[in-house]
Amino acid sequence: METNNKNENAVYEWKPSKKLIGGMIAMAIVLCMAITYIFLMYTDNKFISKWRTIYIETAMSTKTHQWLAEWFIPHGVIDEVMRNKREELERQKDNNSDWDGTGDFENEEIAGERDFYNVYYELDTDEFRTFLKRHSELLKDGYENLVIEDFDEQYGLMTAQGDPVIVVNAKEKVIIVGLSGSGYVGKMAIVKDPSKVTLAKSEMLGSYGQEVETYAKKYDALIAINGSMFSDAGGHGSGGIVRGCLVIDGVDYGDPKGDDWKFFGMKKGDDHLNIVTYKPSIVEDYRWAIQCYPALVINGQSIVDGTFGMGIHPRAAIGQNERGDFFLLVIDGRQVGYSLGCTVSDCAFHMAKYDAYQAVNIDGGSSAVMFYLGKQITKSSSATGRGRYIPDSIMVLRQNSGN
Repeated sequence: METNNKNENAVYEWKPSKKLIGGMIAMAIVLCMAITYIFLMYTDNKFISKWRTIYIETAMSTKTHQWLAEWFIPHGVIDEVMRNKREELERQKDNNSDWDGTGDFENEEIAGERDFYNVYYELDTDEFRTFLKRHSELLKDGYENLVIEDFDEQYGLMTAQGDPVIVVNAKEKVIIVGLSGSGYVGKMAIVKDPSKVTLAKSEMLGSYGQEVETYAKKYDALIAINGSMFSDAGGHGSGGIVRGCLVIDGVDYGDPKGDDWKFFGMKKGDDHLNIVTYKPSIVEDYRWAIQCYPALVINGQSIVDGTFGMGIHPRAAIGQNERGDFFLLVIDGRQVGYSLGCTVSDCAFHMAKYDAYQAVNIDGGSSAVMFYLGKQITKSSSATGRGRYIPDSIMVLRQNSGN
């Protein structure tokens, strides 16, 4: 009798569905991502550890973007990074300026070529002499009135340290140089008359700050940059509530912080930049002073290493060498393809390159900006592009103005 079974020996072949395959692939991707996440968060690999730390520091040192770290990085990892920052601050407490052995600064006058190169020793002398031979018209009023402004860097002039020369203004006793490093650019003014460095506070301090441009115009300043850190109450950007001391003519208009914030400025009748531990009793001695952190160079020694727990940001700093030359530095940042920003130790490096004896970090971020003769010469990362409203400005007054 015939059976109707066409193939009794047929073997059933199982094939996974597309849905199952897709699920397995998704699971594999999730597993790989989880393993990668754990590796990135906890590995001791030097390269990954370095950039993980910088990322955390950069996010946590902002006022409004800490969530970029807190949302997906374990709190234990963040806490370890921030603990290192607190330890770095603790080590700064006993570092104070000591100008013993350094007398009053001489306000050197220029009466010819020799004096000019003695005062502006930073210039590449041979290159500069060759340039002036080709442009002798610049010397029609003498070396003491020489003014060169090369914001587009077309002349190709350099300092002996290898930085482009942006401005030489012998009449106002200042040069401005361009700075650069891995992923950042900025400018530094070198002021030959430290007696012209001063501090101005907002007319509405406590409520509203003012833009650096406003300070510069009011005081007809040669150079103006941002100054103190400040609180942004309600996130409105009013910039009127200063953090730390804000001393003008021996009166403190600020909110003094503990000794992990450095107190710095110039005493009455003295043009030395002093960076010291805050004590209420010293306030009345100062012509101007503010508080910030960290100190970068104390008594000729760099005292920061790496990021200092502060990541990569736009930066600003001030300093002074033993000749009395006063430095105002601004590094642009947060602008992809142009300049991302730098670490505080990068600032210390540039200060030390020009023999800074004392130097300190000041408020940075979107506040960091520099004006020269009313013209903005750095690129702020602020929403307006002009910097933020700030409680005070560090300025260099013009030679024909009073202090």
